[in-house]
Amino acid sequence: MYKYQNYQLGTKEVEDYIKSLWDNDNNDFEQLSVSHNQRQNIPVWPTAIYPSNNYTSQFKLDQLNNSECTKMLTFNGHTKKPSLEIFSKQTIVNQLMVEPVLMWLNIKDLINYTWFFIELSIGEIEAINENNIDYFISKINKNSMTRAAKKKICFETKLLRDRKSTCQKLILFLDLEVTPNELWEYITCVHDILFSPIPNKNCMIDDKLQEDIILIMQKLLYQLYDKISGKGKYFIHSQFGMSINKYLRCTFLISMNEAFTNNQVEKTIIFAEMLKNKVYGNIGQYNA
Repeated sequence: MYKYQNYQLGTKEVEDYIKSLWDNDNNDFEQLSVSHNQRQNIPVWPTAIYPSNNYTSQFKLDQLNNSECTKMLTFNGHTKKPSLEIFSKQTIVNQLMVEPVLMWLNIKDLINYTWFFIELSIGEIEAINENNIDYFISKINKNSMTRAAKKKICFETKLLRDRKSTCQKLILFLDLEVTPNELWEYITCVHDILFSPIPNKNCMIDDKLQEDIILIMQKLLYQLYDKISGKGKYFIHSQFGMSINKYLRCTFLISMNEAFTNNQVEKTIIFAEMLKNKVYGNIGQYNA
């Protein structure tokens, strides 16, 4: 995954932004008035552990059976990416989307078909359906594919195409009162989207998906915040506690994803800081 710089929280601009989120609840904003060195840049409550069974960062291009791809060279643990000039067409390789695509293939149990996806661009992957998958296979002209595999690939690529419409529905749903169970489902939905390959600036695709995800994260924060305020003592391992933890995992995924801008990453870190302070304040209230 891609690592961002440490963000300088606590500036006047950031504090003004937080105040604008909670115009009518400045008492909760005051809980955030802690020194910068006391802040955590990676959101954890109580631990936002990245699911190790779903993700690996050890993928390298030299593990792929693809003679047209230049191998990545590793020096002192750092990977050197191949030059864009060696590619004649857009693929996930020169779009710098190999790692997120392989992570997604691994989660979806499609990693054996890397030979297929590595030759395509993100736009082509999203466009795969039952009517054109044979065209893409013949275009690559490398291996055959079972009918079951074709069906599964088409199902998963449809989910990629549906991400924008799914986000639009979530935005509308989150303007309404939601139950704790619905809140868990909505956060899980965002979590699943963040494990899919989100197009970066090299993909020449608009960034509306990223913008919608950040808006959803803000609306989810409002919902969590309200439910914490109206809730008595709760347990970390309850569904609501797991919803909070999964929300913070989503924040972590965004902060490690190159497809999001620095400004978007900083906003989600602010959301996590606000949520953690509210949680800690609520725990302290009932432990006092």
